[in-house]
Amino acid sequence: MARAATVLTVSLWLLAGCDSDLPRATEVVSMRSLGARLEVLDDEARTTPEPGERLRVSVPIVFPTLDRDAGELRSMFVGCTAPDRFTGGMPICQELIDAALAGEELNDALPMIEGERLRCSDLQPPRRAQREAVSLQCVNEAPAPILDVPANFEADAMLMLGVICQRGDPYIEPLDPLLFGCEDNDDGEIVRVQGILTVQQRAGDRNLNPNLDALTVLREGVEWLAPDPEMLPPEEGCEDDVPAGDPALHSVVPGTHVITLRYDGDAREEVDGEPEDLELTVYTTAGEMERRFTVFEGTESGTLEGTLDWDPPKPADIPTGGQLVRFFITLRDQRGGFELTERVVCLR
Repeated sequence: MARAATVLTVSLWLLAGCDSDLPRATEVVSMRSLGARLEVLDDEARTTPEPGERLRVSVPIVFPTLDRDAGELRSMFVGCTAPDRFTGGMPICQELIDAALAGEELNDALPMIEGERLRCSDLQPPRRAQREAVSLQCVNEAPAPILDVPANFEADAMLMLGVICQRGDPYIEPLDPLLFGCEDNDDGEIVRVQGILTVQQRAGDRNLNPNLDALTVLREGVEWLAPDPEMLPPEEGCEDDVPAGDPALHSVVPGTHVITLRYDGDAREEVDGEPEDLELTVYTTAGEMERRFTVFEGTESGTLEGTLDWDPPKPADIPTGGQLVRFFITLRDQRGGFELTERVVCLR
C-alpha cells in the first residue's frame, strides 16, 4: 500500500500561490496553478529538450467555479540560462549574474527591455523577443510559453521565470526584487512562476512525463472516468442532469467517501536501475481531502494502490438541487514529469 508523504522532497517547480490564502492545501478556492507540464515539441512525452530543440511549458490554471476560465489570463515569461549555483529563494538568470559581476547594466542582459519597465502591451505581435538563450514572451489565455534551447547551449538547465495575471497587463522590471508584476489587475489573482528545466546534455538526463493511461481512479470501488467538459451539468442544480450509471458523473450524498488511486507500476521509467517514485495529489473545489500526497515508491512493484478519504461539505452548505464538485489529480515523477486529469461528482 502507498504511504502518505509528509515532506515534498524534490520538485521541479516552485509556484508561488495566489495572493489570497488557501484554507486547505488541497482545496481550490481561488485561481490556482497545480504544476507545469513540459513537452519537447517533436517528442511530446519527453520533458528534457536537447540543445537545438523547442520546449512547451504548459502551466495548468484551475478555478473554483465553472464560470471562470483561462480566457481572462495574461502572462509574461523570461527564459534564460539557469544559475551555476542555486541554494534557494528566487533563482536569477546566469546572464543577469554575469552582467552584475562585469559591472554592466542589468538591461544589457535583457536587451529587449528599453527603460525601467516593459509591459506586454508594449510588445508587438507575436509578442516575443530572443537573444541567444535569453527570451521574453507574452501569452494570452492558457499560459503555455515555448522556449528555444540554442544549439550551442552548454549548461545543464534553463531557468524560466514569469507571472500569470488573472486580468491586467503583465510587466517585467529588472530593478524590482519581484521582477514581475501586473498593472490594472482589478483585484485579480496573481501567480508568480519559477522553474529549473533540465536540458538533455547526456543520455542519463532523459525524462518522460508519467504515463496517464496507467492510472485508474475509483470511488467507493467503482471506476471513475474523466468527464467530457462539454457534457458537464450546471454547477448548482446538477442533480437533475446526472444520467443513471454514468461512470464519469457520479451522484453522491454527504459523508466520507473513499477514493482509490491505482497505478501500473511497470509503466514507470527506471532511474539508476529502479522504477522512479511517483507522487499523486488530489485537489477538490469543495470539501476536504484526507491528505495532500500519495507516494508510490520505486521499491514497490506490480499494481500500486493507495486510498484516501474525501469529506464533502455538510448538508446545510449544499445548494438545493445539488452542487457539482470537481477534482484535479496530479502525477509527478519528481524529475520534471507532470500529468493532470479531472473527475467530477454531483453532491446532493
